[in-house]
Order: sequence, then structure tokens, then C-alpha cells
Amino acid sequence: MNEAQLDRSLARCVYDCFITDIEALKPGNVSRYADGHGMQYADFVKSAELSTPVLCKRELPVGHRISASVKAVIEEVGCNTNLGLLLLFAPLIFAMQHKQSDQSLRLSLGDILEGIGVEESAEIFAAIRLANPGGLGQSSQYDVHLHPEVTITKAMMVSRDRDRIA
Repeated sequence: MNEAQLDRSLARCVYDCFITDIEALKPGNVSRYADGHGMQYADFVKSAELSTPVLCKRELPVGHRISASVKAVIEEVGCNTNLGLLLLFAPLIFAMQHKQSDQSLRLSLGDILEGIGVEESAEIFAAIRLANPGGLGQSSQYDVHLHPEVTITKAMMVSRDRDRIA
């Protein structure tokens, strides 16, 4: 499979994951079956359409994939519909696109996450602030509201006990 074929395949998978998530019946959350929190099913579909091409743009670093996706969704949809999935997908897609042919995805992902420096992490923190997810509180250590001078990996390690994405 060449790079273009891989990128198209990844884009189909990513879009399908976004849609599968909103199609699932999730009591208390927005889905095809229930609007809520000021959001509708169509907002999530539009967000998937906006985010997928950005997430799969091979030349973009992980942080920019996340921030550009969040900006596009906020501008077009007006609210955060998919920050958690963006945070999960961006490094996975990047790792898949840039791994060596003999390298496992797990090893590639570890290398990618470790390679995200403070500057790129700041771009991710800014995207999180812009998305303003529900439940985003404050932290005594590496608070995203205070523009932390730390890598995203370090901040996520500190947050992992209170945040499922971390």
C-alpha cells in the first residue's frame, strides 16, 4: 500500500469511528437518538467531516492536527463535539503514517508521543482551552488554563487519574 492509499484508508477509518461514536446509544450523551448539552447529531457529523481531512494530512505535526481540527469545529459548529477523539486519533494516525515498515504501531506511537516537545504541546493546550470541554477544571500542577511549560505527555501523566483521555 502506498502513502496515498494508506492516507485514504485511514481517513475512511477515522470518519467511520467518528460516526460510530455518535451512532452509539449513550445514555446522558448526545447521539443519533438524543440531542443534548446544546448539541445535535448533525453537529457531530459536521465535525467529523471537518476534522477527518485535517487529522489525516500527512505533513502536519500532531499538535497542529489537533489545533486546526478544534479551530475548524469551533468556527463551523460553534462548540466542542470531538476534542477527546481528536486527542486520541491525532498521534495514532501520525504514528501509522510515519512508522518504519518493520516497526510496530505501539513502538511508533511511543516514539511520536515522546517526540512532542513543549512548543507543540503548547499548541495542544491552546486547542484544549479553545474547545473548553465540559468538566475541564483546574489543576495545581500543569493547569491548561495557565499555559503550562511542559510536554503534553508529562501533563497527561499527571492528569491520568482524573481524566480518561489522559
